[in-house]
Amino acid sequence: MAPIAVSLISITLYCSATGHLAWHIHKGQAVNKAIFFALSIAAIALHSYSSATTLNTAEGFQFGFFKIGSLFGCLTAFLTLAACLYRPVENLALLSFPVAAISIISSLSAVTETAPIQISNQILVHIILSILAYSVLTIAGGQAVLLAIQDYRLKRKQTEGIVKLLPPLQTMEHLLFEMLWVGVFLLSASIFSGLIFLDDLFAQHLVHKSTLSISAWVVFVGLLMGRYFLGWRGTLAIRWTLVGFSLLMLAYFGSKLVLEVFLA
Repeated sequence: MAPIAVSLISITLYCSATGHLAWHIHKGQAVNKAIFFALSIAAIALHSYSSATTLNTAEGFQFGFFKIGSLFGCLTAFLTLAACLYRPVENLALLSFPVAAISIISSLSAVTETAPIQISNQILVHIILSILAYSVLTIAGGQAVLLAIQDYRLKRKQTEGIVKLLPPLQTMEHLLFEMLWVGVFLLSASIFSGLIFLDDLFAQHLVHKSTLSISAWVVFVGLLMGRYFLGWRGTLAIRWTLVGFSLLMLAYFGSKLVLEVFLA
């Protein structure tokens, strides 16, 4: 099957899974997990195939802004679904699945891309670690948004809709910090591998990415230390998470967007 056809089917399945989830939330009903997982697994599997074939070409790896965005969207959707296996967090898919579908559309319609390149296995490891870290911390950002909505509505005694289907506030907060610990571990490994494998982590074309990534790492580590030693939680934890997430997104996607789209 042609990659474009696979991509279009994947988009349709993402939309179907999101619509199925949104409908049950609107009705105040528990989601049918069998249908949700079937749609989700099929969407992610096809998205993975599409992303792999567009990134790994005969001339080398194509690490353009939109193609990396598609891989990022695919990993975020996969990690969201994986989290659903041990936590009742299907509602995170309301954020990650539309993002994944949009990332495919952007990749298909992109006209500005970088030339294919040959890279070493060490650099490939660094790139994979970076994308995994960004994906996990993006889910944590989505979790922080849901936590903020839940906290806001509970304080105003508004318990219908999505709040009714979310796990207890304490469980949601616990899951947020689980994601942050995993994400910070991967981000630390990414930064460390960059120091080892890249010739100059602060070269002109990398300085913005490196500086913002390290700034995000400092924010996340500060939050985790604040949680461990001072018991930080609630609004403070949400704000720190979203600040760190914003810095991380600017680190990669902001710099690539400027270099490949606006300055191309």
